[in-house]
Amino acid sequence: MALVYRDSVKCTPVDIGQYVQFEYLAVKIIGRQSSAVVVCVYRPPDGLASTFLSELADMFDQLTLMNSQFVIVGDFNAPDPPRDGRVSATRSATTC
Repeated sequence: MALVYRDSVKCTPVDIGQYVQFEYLAVKIIGRQSSAVVVCVYRPPDGLASTFLSELADMFDQLTLMNSQFVIVGDFNAPDPPRDGRVSATRSATTC
């Protein structure tokens, strides 16, 4: 993963933990009046959905503890909605 930005934009790397089911790149973008953490996530298509959701929820918790605005983007390689209970688990893990 890479982040491309202008020299005039101040960015600092952010460590929000280590995860097995996905890779991430997190930076804090600092503006004149505000700042935000931007996280880019890549989840390989062959990972375990339940472990991924657990780790993603942990990452949300870590970001919330930072007491900063954040944005999460990326390739989650989410399969078509399953017909079992994983849809509600995904919604609960990603609802703020």
